[in-house]
Amino acid sequence: MALQVAATGKDGGVHSSAYHRVISASQLIDDGNISLRVAVYHDKATRDAMNTAPMDNEVVEILALLVPVGSTFTEAALKTVDVTLISQCYAYLKTLPEYSSATDV
Repeated sequence: MALQVAATGKDGGVHSSAYHRVISASQLIDDGNISLRVAVYHDKATRDAMNTAPMDNEVVEILALLVPVGSTFTEAALKTVDVTLISQCYAYLKTLPEYSSATDV
């Protein structure tokens, strides 16, 4: 699962079919917030051509997001049938303005 939406890279280049993939999600022990890392690739074909975890020089950008506890990631939501941590990550991303027009890919 991933999201496709245009992105501007750290070099200023525009990637009209950028492929955004969650690469990690973890709950912080101190405050309960969720830490997300999202790799942004030029497009899906670029991601599919890779066999390993993304390196900084192989992606448009790696985003680090801090999700407040109690937002999309509630215990009740995660206990729902067919809901996973990964699906919740993408559901949260789609609530952000920069992902409002994203397509599931």
